Formats: sequence, structure tokens, C-alpha cells
Amino acid sequence: MTVKYQTSTETAMDIDDGNGGYKHLIMNGSKLKYSVYALRNSPFRAATLILGLMCVALVTAVIGQSVHYWKVGKDNQRKLEVVGGEKDKLQSQLKSVQNEKKNLEVSHEHLQQSYNFISKRTNQIQTNNNLLKSEANQLKDSQSKLQASNAALKKDLEQLKSSQEQLQTDKDALSTAKNLLQTKYESMGQSKNVLQANYDSVIKERDNLQNKFNNVTRSKEKLQMSYNVLIKDIEHLQERYTSSSNERDTIASSHQNLTWEKETLQATYTTLAKATDELMASYNSTVEEKKFLESRLKNVTAERDRQRVEISNMSAEVDALRATVTRLNATIKDKVCQSGWKKFENSCYFGSTSKKTWYLSRNYCQGKGADLVIINSKAEMVFINGFFSNNKEVWMGLTDEGVEGQWKWVDGTALTLEYWADGQPNSYNGNQDCGEFWYRSSGNAEWNDEKCSSQKFWVCEM
Repeated sequence: MTVKYQTSTETAMDIDDGNGGYKHLIMNGSKLKYSVYALRNSPFRAATLILGLMCVALVTAVIGQSVHYWKVGKDNQRKLEVVGGEKDKLQSQLKSVQNEKKNLEVSHEHLQQSYNFISKRTNQIQTNNNLLKSEANQLKDSQSKLQASNAALKKDLEQLKSSQEQLQTDKDALSTAKNLLQTKYESMGQSKNVLQANYDSVIKERDNLQNKFNNVTRSKEKLQMSYNVLIKDIEHLQERYTSSSNERDTIASSHQNLTWEKETLQATYTTLAKATDELMASYNSTVEEKKFLESRLKNVTAERDRQRVEISNMSAEVDALRATVTRLNATIKDKVCQSGWKKFENSCYFGSTSKKTWYLSRNYCQGKGADLVIINSKAEMVFINGFFSNNKEVWMGLTDEGVEGQWKWVDGTALTLEYWADGQPNSYNGNQDCGEFWYRSSGNAEWNDEKCSSQKFWVCEM
């Protein structure tokens, strides 16, 4: 309808523009009336006029239709150009979409690989978690055993104290026994001196008796000689002989008495000698026992002194540690970290944004009045892991440069809490002497040993 209306309008405009006579005829009413009147009177003219008008209308319609088709063609041409431009744009967008599709496919492959890697690491972490749980249970059992051992040691210490008191009592008793033995020894010495004096006097008396016996023997010989002389004079010296015989009997009796006394003295001397030997053996045994007891007493005394020194040292160390902890707690309670540092519990931490070797990283930390981080708890490990937002390898203050396999922190303390990854530390090629930790998004970072000359991030602790 709109097209037809536009066509008729355009046709009227074209008729006005192309044939001014018809317009003049139409617009002039009087002439029109005259023409109608004339046409009524002449049918042929009316028919001719009608045919002319129809031809004019047909020509006008054809011209209008041509103009309409020309404008429609022009519009279609313009639309075609617009569609062509849109087609080019769509083709460029198609190419960009295809490129994005390729990129998405590559990203999907990378994401798939990452997903596989993360799944694998998740399984490893789950395994490590199970191992850590078992190790935690083992540590709890060890702690219970250590507590039992501590109680047993305390009990042994009390027993040692009671043994020490008993040894002190034994020492006092031994000192008393020693004094008694010393007194007995002195009395034995005095008895020995007395016996020695008696022995000397008996020896002298025996010598005197021997001299007397010799004198008597010589006298006997003389008497025998006199007897021989007197035999000759027996008749004359009968009375003298009788007296001499009596004297001889008296001397014989005295000789027998002296012999019996000598045997008695010999038996007494033998008894005294045996008693002296027994006393000497008893004395030697007592001396050996005394030496053994003195040696034992010396060892016990040395052990007691050593334990006293150790207890004193441990008490002094405990007091010093308590004072240090009190001082540090008082100092750290109001501690404020420097700009760029983060506070956790009683320490301040700084995470680097660049890489250095282990030695240069430590020099940097020491230049700030700090040192490479020392990890003492799982909570601290999780806190340090939170310094970073993607996978990184970070130096910490752990090394085994002194003795291979003996890992120590930079403050000299031995390694007690461990978070090594599977198969670590392996000291690959024998030159991995510095400790690092691997960031994990789960918060459970893992440790690894690495060459100290490698470039890594680092964390300082103050």
C-alpha cells in the first residue's frame, strides 16, 4: 500500500513536471466544464480523450514504477554495500573467534595438564598428610615414652639422692671405721713394739743362758778333768767327791730346767710369730679394703660433685632461659614491625620480590638486623607460605654445610621439625647444602635441598 501510494504520488509529480497542458486543464475549472460538455456532445472525442488519459496514466504509472524500481535498486545497492561491510566485519570477527577458539583449546590443554598435575600433587599431598598423621601419632607415642622416661629419670634421681645420702652415711661410717682401724693399727704397732722388745729381751736371755750353758759345759770338762785327777785321789777326796757329785746333780737339774724353759720360750716365740703374721695379713686385707672403699668413695664423691655441678648448671641455664623469655616477651609484646614487614606471633617477616643466592639472601637479611627465616611450627610454615600467590622456590635459614646430612638452622640449633618433600633431601651430586621451601596453594609447603649458588626468592625473620 505504501509503495502504491508513493508510486501514484510520484506519478502525479511526474505528470506535473512533464505535461503542463494537462495540469492546466485540470486546474482550470471553467475549461474543464467546457471540455466535459464538449465531450458529451462528441462521444468519439470523449473516447479519444479517455484513451489519451488512460495512456497518460499508464505512461505515468510505468515512469513511476521505473523510478520506484530505480530507487529500490539504489536502496538494495546501498543495503548490499552495508551487508558486504557487515560480511567483512563478520569474517574478521569469525577469524578472531577462530583464533580465540585455538587459544581456548591451547588454554584447555594447559588447564588439563595443570589439572592432572594438581591431581597428582593432591594425591601426593594426601599421602604426605597421611604420613604426617602417622608421624604425629608416633611423635605422640614418643612424647608419652619421653614423659615416662622423664618420670623414671626423676625417680632415678630421687633414688640417686637417697643413694647419695646413704653413701654419705656409709662415708661417715667408713671414716669412723677408719679411725677405729687407725687406733687399732697404732695399738697393734705399740703391741708389736712391746713384743719386739720382749723378743729382744728373750733373745738376750737366751744368749745369756747359752753363755751359761757353754760355761757350764766348760766347767763340766774341767770337772771331768778334775774327776780324772780326783779318781786317782778318790780315796783321799771321798767327801769332796760326794759334794762334787751333789753339785753335779744340781747343775744337771738346772740344765734340764733351762732346756725346758728354752723350749717354752721357743713355742711362745712361734705363737707370737704366727699371731704377727695373722695380724699382718689382717692389716694388709684391711688396708686393701680401705683403699677399695676410699676409691669407691672418691668415685661416688666425684659423681656426686659432677651431678651437683650439672644440676647447678641446669638450674642456672633454666633461670637464664626464664629471664631471657621474660625479657623477650616483655620486649616483643609491644614490638612494631618495619614498613613492608609482616608480624606473626613474636617475630617480623619480610618476603623478597627478587632472587638471590642463599649467601646473598642471608647477607641482605643480616643487613636489616635479621636472618633467614627459622621455621619452628606448622602454623609458622602456613604463615610464610601465605607470603606468595603462585608456585615459588624460597630460601630459608637451613643448611648442612658443616657435616653432610646434619641439617642445622642459622642460629646453630638442630633440625627437629621437618616438612621435606618425597625423596628429599637427596643431596643430588653431593652439592645441595641449602634448604628451600616450595610454595603450595594448599598452605602445606614442602622442603627441598638445593645448591646454595642457585637464584631463589627468600624470607627474612627478625
